[in-house]
Amino acid sequence: MHPQLIPERHPMCGKYMEELVKCREANPVRRFFGECNDVTYKLTKCLAEEKAIARAPRQEKYKENWAAKREADAARMKQLEAEAAARRAAADAAQASATSATENSSSRSGASGTAGGGPAPSGTPSSVGGSGD
Repeated sequence: MHPQLIPERHPMCGKYMEELVKCREANPVRRFFGECNDVTYKLTKCLAEEKAIARAPRQEKYKENWAAKREADAARMKQLEAEAAARRAAADAAQASATSATENSSSRSGASGTAGGGPAPSGTPSSVGGSGD
């Protein structure tokens, strides 16, 4: 299908439109049997070329906008990855300090428990108040 045959709207294809109108007027019945097909094919090809020419600036603008969006997205992804890495590093540091604090307190309590006369570890005989002598 082609648009309405108004040559003013399609300056590149106006001559084919006029030729098609003349062919259809000269051959009112034979046009249904392919008399005007050659002109119709030329018109279709011309309209496709005209549309491609009109579409080219829009496509360029779209490609530029798309490239800018991709660059902005890439920058945002780098920023998010850096933030995530910083959060992971902070979490790892907090976990490491909590682990070292737990180890320090357990080593301090273990040392004071054996030297200070605290409860003896299970499975070892107590030196104070032992029975069996």
